[in-house]
Amino acid sequence: MERICKSDILEQLIFYSHTVFPDNTIYKSEELSSQNEEYKQISKLFKDKNKKIFQIQKIERIHNPYLLTQYAIKKKHLEKLSKQEKTEIPREKRLFHGTGKDEMESICKANFDWRRKGTNVGHRFGQGVSFSANPYYATHYTDDKDEIKVIIVAKVLVGHTCIGNKMMIIPGNCDTSTDKEGQIFIKYDDGTFYPEYRIYYTGFDPEKSCYCQQRTRTISLGDFIPDLIK
Repeated sequence: MERICKSDILEQLIFYSHTVFPDNTIYKSEELSSQNEEYKQISKLFKDKNKKIFQIQKIERIHNPYLLTQYAIKKKHLEKLSKQEKTEIPREKRLFHGTGKDEMESICKANFDWRRKGTNVGHRFGQGVSFSANPYYATHYTDDKDEIKVIIVAKVLVGHTCIGNKMMIIPGNCDTSTDKEGQIFIKYDDGTFYPEYRIYYTGFDPEKSCYCQQRTRTISLGDFIPDLIK
């Protein structure tokens, strides 16, 4: 069987990226039509568990062939590994990540990184990159100074989970740490997530300021997220 070394894979990724974007652009974004089925699907994901005070202005699909190829390789590797070791096959989830517009560009170019300013980290549930199944939770991390705010919808690979804590750096018995409710997911391994969409929205949540004051306390998700208006 032919073996491909890491340098060959890297060259293929760079070649693919330049083939798709010959002008050397790292990534491109594509605004979706509100009549598009893809738009409707992502819009529903945002609205179903969120408040009516938020109004979507536009949804963009992110095209970054380098990051997407990394993600695809990692997904294939984990699926193969789970079969060999007879462990749980990683599930692909669409999860939310809130951030400021200033940091959005670096995430779309180079992916989420817990070391980078603006990438939400799950301090209470582990020292990795934080994602949420609940879009309302993610909106608490957007920038209040922006009239039009933005959150990312990401593809995230979730295999074996465990309850995280603020001291967890790299979990030994799982690949993803969570809160007790299973709504917050902390990832530690590069390549297990990909920024797929950007949702731009408007709306001010008066409860956000109260939440921000309490955010450093060790409390459960249910303590600060009220009943959502569906």
